[in-house]
Amino acid sequence: MSKEVRLAFIWHMHQPDYRDPATGVHLLPWVQLHSARGYNDVAKISLTYPSFKQTINFSPVLLNQLDDLLEMPWLDYFMQLCLKPSDDLSDSEKDFLLRHCFLVNWDVHVKPNQRYNQLLMKRGPELGGRDLQYARMQFTKSDIRDLIVHFFLAWSGFHMRKEPEVIELFKKGQSFSEEEKIIIIGLHREALGAVIPLHAGLQSKGTIELTCSPYNHPILPLLVDTQVRPDHNPSTPEFRYPEDARRQLKLGIEEFERVFGHKPSGMWPSEGSVSQDAVELIQETGIKWLAMDEALLYDCSTERLYLRMPRIEFPGLSGNRTGPLLRRFSVTGGFRTISGSNFHGRNPLKRSPRLSGTLRRSRRISRRADLLRLSGLSATARIRGSIIMTAARAS
Repeated sequence: MSKEVRLAFIWHMHQPDYRDPATGVHLLPWVQLHSARGYNDVAKISLTYPSFKQTINFSPVLLNQLDDLLEMPWLDYFMQLCLKPSDDLSDSEKDFLLRHCFLVNWDVHVKPNQRYNQLLMKRGPELGGRDLQYARMQFTKSDIRDLIVHFFLAWSGFHMRKEPEVIELFKKGQSFSEEEKIIIIGLHREALGAVIPLHAGLQSKGTIELTCSPYNHPILPLLVDTQVRPDHNPSTPEFRYPEDARRQLKLGIEEFERVFGHKPSGMWPSEGSVSQDAVELIQETGIKWLAMDEALLYDCSTERLYLRMPRIEFPGLSGNRTGPLLRRFSVTGGFRTISGSNFHGRNPLKRSPRLSGTLRRSRRISRRADLLRLSGLSATARIRGSIIMTAARAS
């Protein structure tokens, strides 16, 4: 007989700090581009299917960059360069665009697109460290415009591709004007500005839950003590800065509160990394639950996943339960006994066929469209298996 499984979908949104520490200029465009293709698309799933609940985790350094780019767009080097008329571009600026405007999946976005692929062949697929002077000389002003437009089209998300202007640009395919280039860049700017209000609105409706990580996305256990790993090299110099770890947590929660107006209840520790000391520091902040990777909860002696806690609370479920699988839990009730398990870094799926089968079945279900129509406090599917939580990254 099949059992009901509660799946908690956690999406982790993170970009490292791309700002020049001296000038504050954003040197790479990934915050902008992932806003247009990724961040908003994931959130809009819950607009289309309000009963589909998700947890979305933002790294605070990403939130800060989103704000920065909205308030000071002139600091976005890539965007300002793309907005510049092709006639006014210097040779070094053209070289920069030739290097960066093909940074998409070629099999998905370039090769199926006749014009985009033609431009790639003109530049050459392999660059290495070679001078771009010859390739640059082959590119006309119209080629440069087409390259920029196709790059932004490739980075347009599913919902943006339904916009009439975007449909028309895809149809046209080439010989874009400066005005058409500005249209697609403008849509990307709008997507950037929509990220925070879209997520805040969905959270206010109870459709999604927002959480955060420590501010700069550090590996918290190693910041506390690099020798926390049982397999650490004894010759490695000691590095212990627990106050830095505490500061990263404090700054991260403060940035989240500044942006969304309240403190988060949950946290995705950077890369899902935890240690006894790191968990205790997180507990001091008032965070109520954590999500982590199954490998960190894997016990070598029993080949089972568990946290040795006298009392485990599963939000949304009646009563308190203990068991081999834990994914979402309260910090109260025996939280400090996390150190009672023998943790290691191997992949437990290779040694636990039962768990591997359960996760495979859950992945098949997560790909089915009817999952999005499920109701309840969390996405629920009836499969054989145990309580699991799916963590995914969209960065």
